Amino acid sequence: MSGSTIKRRDFLALGLAAAGLPATADAAPFSKRKFPNKPIRVVVPFTPGSGTDFVGRLWAETARAHLGTLVIDNQSGGAGALGGASAAKAKPDGYTLLVAPTTAFVLEMLLKRRPLYNPVKELAPVSSLAISAFVMAVNPALPVGSLKELAAYAAAHPQKVTFGSAGIGSMGHLTGEMFKSLTKTPSIVHVPYRGSNQLITDTVGGQISMLIMPATDQVLELHKSGKLKILAVTSPGRLLIAPEIPTAVESGVPDLVVFVFIGLFAPRGTPKAILEQISQASRAAMADQAFQRKLVDAGYRPDPESTPERVQQYIQYDLGRWGPLIKDIGLKLD
Repeated sequence: MSGSTIKRRDFLALGLAAAGLPATADAAPFSKRKFPNKPIRVVVPFTPGSGTDFVGRLWAETARAHLGTLVIDNQSGGAGALGGASAAKAKPDGYTLLVAPTTAFVLEMLLKRRPLYNPVKELAPVSSLAISAFVMAVNPALPVGSLKELAAYAAAHPQKVTFGSAGIGSMGHLTGEMFKSLTKTPSIVHVPYRGSNQLITDTVGGQISMLIMPATDQVLELHKSGKLKILAVTSPGRLLIAPEIPTAVESGVPDLVVFVFIGLFAPRGTPKAILEQISQASRAAMADQAFQRKLVDAGYRPDPESTPERVQQYIQYDLGRWGPLIKDIGLKLD
């Protein structure tokens, strides 16, 4: 691999196995460092309790041993744009960081005619903290057992199959549109929600046929209890926490591979030495086995060997992959 380009087969091999860190990770005591000498603000551009918030708080809790006081600042709104813009425009001195999914970059760069900021130009990647896949789960009453069967059922019952997501332009929405495109089932109807709680309630209750959302411990538990039926996960490999659930490829839809990287970023212009110190501290925190286990138990895959260069590759991959689909369906958020 070289530069900012990356082949799909190589990309799918990146960040998919939790492994130990090289011994060079810098875990020097906080008290011996010139930076930081005051609390670091960590902006999370979503509400408390969201998946990004969970990862951000878990990272902050673990990284305090290496970076001192880390204060979570939830700034939700605009599908992550408000908090992202706030962090990007902060003073580039290392005392403001951003924990955000790479999907936030897709939303700003591809879905908005008037973006609040340019995340590629205004943010510097530090590391990827966790990888999240999506689940495609149906109400158990729907007579399908795989994505291939779901596509056949939708083709035979036009306008009868619905899928819900966390909102127009969300990655759940785009995943559903990709499914429709790959299976040639344009009659499946998208139902947008303002978050996951009502989306889950309505799928369990049968108001909609299917939900597409991150593979959280909540939805996995509903699957185990029989209240939902997860047909597939969209990761390249099966989930570590639920290896019995097939991937979308195994369930009959080749090329339906979707996952999100929740990353750590700093304002562009932050001194290189400080970025490297934060990156080393982050890698040391992510090597913590308890940190990794908590991520796995919540449905995430740790990415402990991440580097700023790989995060940049993730972003370019996402922009290149979703751009054609967004253009094809004519989707804009403003």
